[in-house]
Amino acid sequence: MNKKAQVSANTKKSFMEAFCHICKQKSIENITIQEITRKAGYNRCTFYQYFQDIYELLNHIEDIIIKDIEDFIQVDTSSDDFNKSFIEAFTKIKEEHIAYLELLLNSSNNIRFINKLKKVFTPILIQKLNVSDNELISQYIVEIYFHTILATIACWIENKRNLPTDYILSIVSNALNKGIISNIKRM
Repeated sequence: MNKKAQVSANTKKSFMEAFCHICKQKSIENITIQEITRKAGYNRCTFYQYFQDIYELLNHIEDIIIKDIEDFIQVDTSSDDFNKSFIEAFTKIKEEHIAYLELLLNSSNNIRFINKLKKVFTPILIQKLNVSDNELISQYIVEIYFHTILATIACWIENKRNLPTDYILSIVSNALNKGIISNIKRM
């Protein structure tokens, strides 16, 4: 990466980190660009060189997480491997991006992020997991699948990743493959 690209990446990163920090105290709707630029150590003009508004910054953060997930999973794996890879992808988010994932899963805008994830991954999911051809049934199965994974990962991150990754993977995988009630009885 050349020097100009590195400076640009560092500047964007500063804005994203400032935004995530402020989101811990305020809802996104109540955050101003001035707050973000002050926290990041830049002026408003610099912010507007990179982002049109706060929602474009949020969109950029969502895209980073989705890219992390896409980079991790192998789209051409078998359905069993896809399921494991997809779940594991959330636990293997790059360390420097964990705060972004936490923001997206635990904020008032998590529905927006979940919808974006579903748009990107539902076609692959339906193909790899042989989900029903019935569109109505598929819709419910996809909802259960995504929300099981994302709610568990959000809880895990909120609790400072207090359980080993393999244990979280096992919980989610068993819930999806064997059912939640049978897992509760087994514990």
